[in-house]
Parts: sequence; structure tokens; C-alpha cells
Amino acid sequence: ALAQKAPEVFAAVSPWSALVDPDHDLVLPEKIDPAVPFMFLFGDRDWLVSDRENGEMEFKVTAPIAAFLRNLIRLYGLEEKPLEYTCGEISWYVFRNKKNVPMLKVGRVAGMTHANYPRESWIAYDEFLCRFSKTEDGTLLYMGEAV
Repeated sequence: ALAQKAPEVFAAVSPWSALVDPDHDLVLPEKIDPAVPFMFLFGDRDWLVSDRENGEMEFKVTAPIAAFLRNLIRLYGLEEKPLEYTCGEISWYVFRNKKNVPMLKVGRVAGMTHANYPRESWIAYDEFLCRFSKTEDGTLLYMGEAV
């Protein structure tokens, strides 16, 4: 929510578990400008996010989560078919922009419920957040190159 309301503040964000509040209707942003890269980790047994039987998208998420992610893909003009790979217990889905920058990275953690495990903090920083920065004028950089 903060990245949507104040995108100029963030170089990248990594919300954990639910991207939407189950107690409120989902309002999809019409724009996020400047664009803020998202990395989203969730457990495949997370009752707020995962729907292993009827889930949407490659990673089987609930309809509201899928709506948010599809909207982000549309807003940022990302590839609709993600790159996919597995590393340990996490299956990754990477949606890139036209410059091959991973503007949306989704990780589905096998066997995890609605929780956060200690390694997630390291993954969020070392695998995603530290690769993005902003210049003094607000230009978004990915590994030192303008996005």
C-alpha cells in the first residue's frame, strides 16, 4: 500500500504473504508512477494467498491476488509469461520489462503457511531489494543501469 501511495520514496518493495487486505475490497491502482519493482513471497499453504485447487496464474493464487498481479503486469508493460525456476523450497516466477529488468518477482514457498521464515529477510534483500536504487533525481536503477 505504501509503494502505491508514495512510489517516489521506494526503489523496490517486498511485501510478504497477502498483497491485499481480506477485510477490504480490492482497489486496483490506475497507475504507480514512478514504477516500483515488487518481489512477492508466499507459502503454498497460505490461506490468504494460495488456492492449490482453483488458483489462478502459474503459481495458483486467489482471485484478488491474481487481479493485483495482473494489474501490475499491465501497468508496467511486463511480459505475460514469466521466467520460471526453482531454488530449494522456492519456485520463482519472474516478470521482466522490455529492458529485461525483473519488475515483478513472485516466489512460492513449498509447505509454508501464512508465516514468515527467517531466511525470507535475507532473500528479500540479497536477491531483490539491493539490486535496485535511485539517483538523486529519482531515476530508478537496476544493478547500476537506468530502468
